[in-house]
Amino acid sequence: MNDTITVLTVTRQRPELLQRAIRSVNQQDYAGKVHHLILIDDCMDTYAMLTQYHSTNNNLSCFLRARSSIEASGPEHLAKLRNLMGRMAETQWICFLDDDNEYESHHLRKLVECAHQTNSLAVHSWMQVFNFDGTPYLQQRWPWCRDEEEGKLRYRELASRGMIAPGSNVIKDGINNLPYRCVDTSEWLIDRELFLHNQMSTSFSYEEWVTNKAEDDKLQMQLLAAKVPIVCNKVVSLKYYLGGYSTNHDGQYAHSQTWKWQSTETQC
Repeated sequence: MNDTITVLTVTRQRPELLQRAIRSVNQQDYAGKVHHLILIDDCMDTYAMLTQYHSTNNNLSCFLRARSSIEASGPEHLAKLRNLMGRMAETQWICFLDDDNEYESHHLRKLVECAHQTNSLAVHSWMQVFNFDGTPYLQQRWPWCRDEEEGKLRYRELASRGMIAPGSNVIKDGINNLPYRCVDTSEWLIDRELFLHNQMSTSFSYEEWVTNKAEDDKLQMQLLAAKVPIVCNKVVSLKYYLGGYSTNHDGQYAHSQTWKWQSTETQC
């Protein structure tokens, strides 16, 4: 199996975390061609680092994009950039990797194997969740809820479904978990042509902001609405680190983006 894959990463103002993501792509044991396409969202420090790095890595390309004065961080902006990168890719498959996450070495290989075995054009993995410092996240609170009590309630609901379990940091994402949980963006392997016909929505409502529904939720709903057969390979191969805009509710992480409703002033 030598299907070609492009891993798509959007990054902004956190080159140290990005290097971890890059290493995880470089360490894939997949035998086919893998290209890592990185879009730098208006950050010269990251561009300087990647320009130097690219000279020794022919499988990596980076593009620097300037932000306009009206662009703000959040899922609308990120969805627009992910769609742009999907159009830029030239391979059969695309994957996403957030700049603060990383793949296990078998991630891409297991996804492609599943796609071939099931003839599916959209497959995904499971993930482990870690605190920002790298320790396993074991709190019995759903970290994507803005409210503490709501987070505890949601955790109990998902545990009752077998999606999570006390004492474990594994999250078993899947379409059967709706409406409680979607498939994280970084877990997907999607046929590029399929994605181009089902690009991420760039429109979000106030209710979606309140419930923290981001672009990955929208992507899954679009694929389901299009009646795309979706398959999970049931392999835990994504390492997801908390502290991004969807989990930095109290603003404790200086590196993190902040999604503010109807605000043009955000942390990035």
